[in-house]
Amino acid sequence: MDLDLSLDLSKAKPLPPRKSSAPQEQEKPKERAKLTESELSILAFVEQVFWETGYVPTKERVIEGLDPLKQTRTRTKVNKAWDNPRFQSALEMRGLEFKNDGKLLSPTQLLLVNMLLNVEDKKSLRQKLDMIGVKMTQYQSWLRDPAFNRYLVMRTEQMFEHSDHEAYKALIQSVMRGDVAALKLFFEMRGIWSPRLDININIETVVYRLVEIVGKHVKNPEILQAIANEVESLELPAHA
Repeated sequence: MDLDLSLDLSKAKPLPPRKSSAPQEQEKPKERAKLTESELSILAFVEQVFWETGYVPTKERVIEGLDPLKQTRTRTKVNKAWDNPRFQSALEMRGLEFKNDGKLLSPTQLLLVNMLLNVEDKKSLRQKLDMIGVKMTQYQSWLRDPAFNRYLVMRTEQMFEHSDHEAYKALIQSVMRGDVAALKLFFEMRGIWSPRLDININIETVVYRLVEIVGKHVKNPEILQAIANEVESLELPAHA
């Protein structure tokens, strides 16, 4: 029996394209434009001032530092760099917070303070920074910023001042558990007992004062001499 081995190519489905085993060359991201020589000089000045003083200098401070005469060309260069996102990004990469001469904290800074002062949140500092996208260098820079540091300290002090009830409650809970140290502290605070009761008396001085008092009222020299001899023979403890 003869078999018809001819193929009807009109009904054949096209094969899927064969995958190449050779790795495909990925498209390289565009390289970030580099800073100009002028921008690099301004950036170096800003960074130096920050590490010397702890403050990110304002535009006016930069202009004056680079050019005491504050010439128009210097002012133009600084203003141009200050408004350039590329320059701002370079500041942030060095942990220097870009500011427009304002003293108000950013929403991110306010959020971070709230997270840091949340005593119920057991996350580490780095975990909290990662959650809001803040680098450690940037946080350290904020700590040197007077406005941020002042706000953080103020909020912390407010928590301390209004936490007396929490401290008393924790002490009572420890007392109820039978904690000996808590019991001692509780009685000391209540004025019932104090380990700090210290009677610091110079015994030798007291004895000799007594001898002087006796000498005023006892006129018999033999008795006085006998008392003096007895006192001298005593082994008095050394005064601390």
